[in-house]
Amino acid sequence: MTQPTGPSQACDHCGTMFTLSSRGRRRRFCTDKCRSAAHRKTKAPPKAPSPTVDPMVIHIAEGLMATARRLQNVAKSADPALGDFAELTIVAEIGKEYHELLNAVVLQARLRKVRWPAIAKILGVSTETARTRWEEAKVTRLLARRSERGRRTARPRGSGSWQRGSRNRRSAATTLDAQARLASALSHLQRSSGNSMRKIAEVAGVSTSYISRAVSGERMPRWDVVHSFARSCGAHPEQLRVLWEEANGKPTARPFFAGRPKAYDHALFQLTSALQGLHLGAGRPTPQFIAERSSRPLTAAQATAVLSGLKLSSWPDIAAVITVLQGPPEVIRPLWECLQLAENPEWTPENPLPPSTVSDTELSTLPAESF
Repeated sequence: MTQPTGPSQACDHCGTMFTLSSRGRRRRFCTDKCRSAAHRKTKAPPKAPSPTVDPMVIHIAEGLMATARRLQNVAKSADPALGDFAELTIVAEIGKEYHELLNAVVLQARLRKVRWPAIAKILGVSTETARTRWEEAKVTRLLARRSERGRRTARPRGSGSWQRGSRNRRSAATTLDAQARLASALSHLQRSSGNSMRKIAEVAGVSTSYISRAVSGERMPRWDVVHSFARSCGAHPEQLRVLWEEANGKPTARPFFAGRPKAYDHALFQLTSALQGLHLGAGRPTPQFIAERSSRPLTAAQATAVLSGLKLSSWPDIAAVITVLQGPPEVIRPLWECLQLAENPEWTPENPLPPSTVSDTELSTLPAESF
């Protein structure tokens, strides 16, 4: 005669089915081993998620690039007012930022399961040295202190991009990069005009030190100073407006031109001025240089047409030129859209117009030989 069996139960730990006894407390585990393993699991502290360092790597790298551009501007200006140690001071800043970037990248590699021997070989040190120098807990503390410093100094002086409730918040590194572009444009204007900083300062009504710090990227100049700076160097101030607004975290204006007299001319002037400002900030590379480094098949003549405003180019062509000039396409895009609306108030991004040539309009504020 077959013995009756009791009800079955799945083990709470391993899921194995086992027969329950008709006596005593109802069991939850198939064996004592499973019960002990489940108990240890509940007592163990939750494993902390691995920190994500990718954003910090990007942030430090962008800041390092901005500092390098500032060094380039100081080296080009060769202004005695900056002092004998200006370049050395900036190089020291670059060294510190490089050290922080290396720490972040090594930690990132370790979180991606890269082994110490491979890291040591790339960095040219022994495995033991790499393991000691970039020990995870130590690097994490260093990067945490850096993040804390960044939170305390996240609002650059004169920047409007960090206003409470603003939808246009930008990272500090992005703001520094925009400031470097503006400083580069000012530096190029000053050197190409042949005017001394003292003369520019007299016209702008500020001190020579103020102008020197603006050219080197150490100070954000006021708009009235930038306006006078451009005039004294023979340039149109509108060429620097978008650069100045971007460096101050201000969004690009999106005016509506439909129905206004000469709306097309005004829209084309704004777009061309912004492109020429980026051209200044990049040191006025030649059209051939731009064409060769473009991600799209552009000729030198097409690059010249984009910068001079003689042709209403397609947005991909304009964006390719902006990228070569190391500018932000998203900042210039609204001005291009205004140009489309000025030509056709019913224009939409989904129904774009084909490029058209403007042969009777000459709005370039830079001479043709500048390109």
